Amino acid sequence: VATHANFSLIPLGVFASTDGAVHFTSLAVLQLGFRYRLEFSSPGLPTLTSATFDNFLGAPYRLDVSVDPGNGIAGGSLSQQPVVRVLDKGGNLVPSSAITVSVALDTSGSTERFDTFATDLALSSYTGAQCA
Repeated sequence: VATHANFSLIPLGVFASTDGAVHFTSLAVLQLGFRYRLEFSSPGLPTLTSATFDNFLGAPYRLDVSVDPGNGIAGGSLSQQPVVRVLDKGGNLVPSSAITVSVALDTSGSTERFDTFATDLALSSYTGAQCA
């Protein structure tokens, strides 16, 4: 894994050297960005830089709680409403994603479903969470 302040390059697959050529099969750049270049090096040889390429946003891959819920009073709204983000596989915020997010209340190990809502935004702040 090669890392930089703004990106990570991950070899997802194997690469093999045959007939003097190295074949990379599944390199992945996690962060979206534009005008990236790859640099190839080998001891004793000059460094080679690839042509530029862009890395676009991926499909929705996971949810992330960016703001945790605050305490509440029975029957009243929580003091701080949760914010759930939709991220792609690289951890990038997906700005528009028509997915359904379910909210459930976990009480002592049992999960009770208490509301479901649909979102078409990647950054969703839920305003209806209450303590019952």
